[in-house]
Amino acid sequence: MESFLAVVAWRALDAAASRPLPTDDALATLELHGAVCEIGAEDGVWGALLRKRGLVHCVCYAREPREDAVTHVLPGDENMAAHHTDRTLLLVRGGKKLDEHEALNAFTKAGGKLMAHVGDLHAPDLASFTTLLFDAFEKQVTVALPGGDRLTIWKRKQPAASGSATGYGVLDVRLELVDMEAPDWANPPKDPPKPFEPVIGGRTVKPTMSREAMRKAFEERLPDGFVHESGD
Repeated sequence: MESFLAVVAWRALDAAASRPLPTDDALATLELHGAVCEIGAEDGVWGALLRKRGLVHCVCYAREPREDAVTHVLPGDENMAAHHTDRTLLLVRGGKKLDEHEALNAFTKAGGKLMAHVGDLHAPDLASFTTLLFDAFEKQVTVALPGGDRLTIWKRKQPAASGSATGYGVLDVRLELVDMEAPDWANPPKDPPKPFEPVIGGRTVKPTMSREAMRKAFEERLPDGFVHESGD
């Protein structure tokens, strides 16, 4: 097996190399989003550099791992993405046997929330992949790479809250707030308000005791020796 540096140097000088090389900025951006699962890892350069930096765990899969891979690559197809929904799914363009749409579809159906793509999203052969990507995810970060490629990080869209997409939902919430604030005089609460608590929910509530009963209750709460002179 050739040394890692030799492989990277060869690829950097080879104009025909089909897979983008990672930069420090790209690797640091991936690391900010936690552990990584790369599908279609091919020669394993992205995974190797993440492992060498040692800040996040990275697992790599390829349908047919190459003997000259620069890091350990496990055998596995696009469906392996469904088993790592707690990680960022990494897809790097140029994999000879990588079906981006199939990998993203498996990841999405299993509940995956973060994915990273390396390449040109405007490529005509990625139409089905980008349709699924744009429908289910929102772009968070873009990192420029040599050669015009981009690393983009995508986060799963949050489902719309029930009722929030229509005027009816907003109306329901407003009515609910009004009901909470305004006492319903036609149907008073079963338990009457306690004495000397005339304010409930920001609205004034009529006393439930007679004037004499309220005065008597008030005087009973006065400290011993307190002289109260009636104003009547």
